[in-house]
Amino acid sequence: SNHVSLNIKPGELIAIIGGSGAGKSTILNCMCGYLQPTQGEVYINGVNLYQNFDFLKKIIGYVPQSDIVYDNLTLYDMLHYTAKLRLPSDISVAERDAAIARAVELVELTEKRDSLIKSLSGGQRKRASIAVELLSDPNLLFLDEPASGLDPGTERNLMQSLREMANNGKTVILVTHSTLQLKLCDK
Repeated sequence: SNHVSLNIKPGELIAIIGGSGAGKSTILNCMCGYLQPTQGEVYINGVNLYQNFDFLKKIIGYVPQSDIVYDNLTLYDMLHYTAKLRLPSDISVAERDAAIARAVELVELTEKRDSLIKSLSGGQRKRASIAVELLSDPNLLFLDEPASGLDPGTERNLMQSLREMANNGKTVILVTHSTLQLKLCDK
């Protein structure tokens, strides 16, 4: 359909739903800066995303459908390496460790900090992928099918975590074809 306009506010949890091949991932990729739309515009706080991508990408987190693959690292080590790559090089070790602790706590994996990624369950791996994105404390979090492959209870817990993040001021936008937890979403 053409001429669709969508306004998403800070602190909202938004689900993009539809059947296979409907274009859910495509619109998500357009909205988060990975795929420039052939028509239409994407604005973040009134600023054109694609004209100002280098500036705006700092506030965007993107969790792809496929999980992270650092199987032979512990959760902490993976986050430590990611923090070294993504966080400013001039931050202190204490600040970096605080960012890691905050990300792990937000996804409720503190007790799995020293576990190998390969020993985590599907739901825990998905939350570990989210923790990677939370390291840089994005205001906007995009997730492509975060519930795929999760059992209903795990999916509920994950959606509850995303709802909490939105309640705490992050804007969370996810693609899903599961309708189980849509009541948690604002739109």
